[in-house]
Amino acid sequence: MYSLACRSDVSPSIIKLLMYEKGQKMALRGYAFLEIAGAKMNKGNFEPDISKIKFESPLEIGDSRHWGRFENANDFKTKPKIFLEYSRNKWLEFINKDQFQQF
Repeated sequence: MYSLACRSDVSPSIIKLLMYEKGQKMALRGYAFLEIAGAKMNKGNFEPDISKIKFESPLEIGDSRHWGRFENANDFKTKPKIFLEYSRNKWLEFINKDQFQQF
């Protein structure tokens, strides 16, 4: 798992979790979760797969509803189910480790 970030603002990092099997790459891509402005995450009922959530209004770029979620798990569709389960657990373990620190 790695993250890409610009630290000149408080936007969440872009997160990419990679898994390889026999040279084939599988990835989850999304955003870290920032606990700012009252946003809190309850990992007990947090769904990280944004495709499984029904929103009342459309998502926009920079929308905080993206925070902590990955866009899709298409790379895992033809792989053993345990690969996605493991990746989801790792995702949940690391998505809130991006708390912004003032320089």
